[in-house]
Amino acid sequence: MTSLLHIVIPCFNEAQRIPLCQFKSFLLKTPISRAIITFINDGSTDDTLHKLLELKRIFPNRIEIISYSENQGKAIAVRLGILKALSSNEKQSKLISYLDADLAVSLEECYNMTAYFNKNPNLICCFSSRITQANNIIKKKISRHIIGRIIANITRYILKTSIHDTQCGCKLFTSKAAKQIFKQPFVSSWVFDIEIFARIIKSFPKEYKNVILEIPVKKWINHNESKVPISYGFKIIPELYQIYRYLHQDRH
Repeated sequence: MTSLLHIVIPCFNEAQRIPLCQFKSFLLKTPISRAIITFINDGSTDDTLHKLLELKRIFPNRIEIISYSENQGKAIAVRLGILKALSSNEKQSKLISYLDADLAVSLEECYNMTAYFNKNPNLICCFSSRITQANNIIKKKISRHIIGRIIANITRYILKTSIHDTQCGCKLFTSKAAKQIFKQPFVSSWVFDIEIFARIIKSFPKEYKNVILEIPVKKWINHNESKVPISYGFKIIPELYQIYRYLHQDRH
C-alpha cells in the first residue's frame, strides 16, 4: 500500500523565488491520498504569505500553512513543520519529507523516491544527492561547490561514513523514524542536515548503513537568488564541533 507523503516546505522571503506553477501542476496530477504539502512561513517580510494563501485557496485540502511573525531559522522551521505533519490524524501510513521552497529538487522527484520504501522495508531515510552522473543535471556556482566539498570531507570525518552529500535538501523519513529524529531541538542551525545523520547513526550505531539510502538526484539547479551567504562557511565550524560532541559524548 502506498503511503501518504507529507512534504514540508520552509519559506523565508520566497515571494520572488517560489515556483507556484510547479506546485499547482504537482497537486493537480497527484491524488490527495498520495501527497499533502505543509508550508512554514518563517517570519517572511515580503509577499510570501499572500502567495501561500492564494495556493491554499485553490487546494484547501492539500495545503497546510504554519506562519510565524518572527524568523525562527530553517532548522526550527523544518522541525516544527515535520512535527505538525506527524500530529495530523490521517489513518494512512505516512512518509515525511522536506524540500527547499525554490524546488531545486522537484516535487515529482521527491515523490518518486517513496518507491524505495516499498522496495526496502528496513529503510527509514532516503535522501537525494548531487553525485554527478552522465544522465543527471547539476547546476551550481563554483563557490557553492567548493564549500560543499569541504563540508562533505569534514562530515565524513565527524560521522565516520561515506555519505557523499548531506546538504542536497530533499530527505524522506518514515513517520516512526521522524518522531525519533525530530523529537528534540537541533543543537545546530546552519548544518542541521548533518545533525540529522548524526542522530540516525546514534540511534542505529551498527546497522545505520542498512536503513538509509543515498539517491543521485536527476536534476538540481542552484538558483541565482539563493540567500545562503558565503560567510556560511565560517559559521558552521562551531556547529560541526557541537555535532561531533553530540555524536561522541557517550563513546568515551
